[in-house]
Amino acid sequence: MKKESQPHIIKHMFYTGNQLSSQSRRLMKKITIKGISEDGGEYREG
Repeated sequence: MKKESQPHIIKHMFYTGNQLSSQSRRLMKKITIKGISEDGGEYREG
């Protein structure tokens, strides 16, 4: 592995991780809202 290419890969990993976490957060919000509306506030994700 080249030394100069490593920081780019690390940056890319952080970027994709952020994208995934924000997407899953949005998804969890949707699921939680749906669960609350359907199950009378008893349903909780996570």
